Amino acid sequence: MELLLNFIFETLSIILILAGIFIIIIDIKLWNNSELSTLKARVFLDKSFLKHNFIIFSIIGLSLGYHVFMETVQYGRFQIPPFIRSIAFILYFSSLLVGLACIPVMGMVWYKLLNKNTK
Repeated sequence: MELLLNFIFETLSIILILAGIFIIIIDIKLWNNSELSTLKARVFLDKSFLKHNFIIFSIIGLSLGYHVFMETVQYGRFQIPPFIRSIAFILYFSSLLVGLACIPVMGMVWYKLLNKNTK
């Protein structure tokens, strides 16, 4: 069971990483076609953009911080009961997936802002 979950989490991680790379490449192309002064003004005038950026960065930081904490617990000298270990295993990998899922979401937030700028 643990191997199956590990395979699923790793496959989802790779898919999310590739999606993030794809969206970031599109954002970089749009960035290069944008006028920097207009882009700066649009970033600071769009309150929803700033709010979404803050929320997504907070989620990324918290989920990856939790992932690192669980890694420390797992490989440290802490003794974890078996029934908690299975729950911790799922939370350990799902926290990484949440952090990775936020990368394409962040790319889409930037895409919306950059796409408005090029029209």
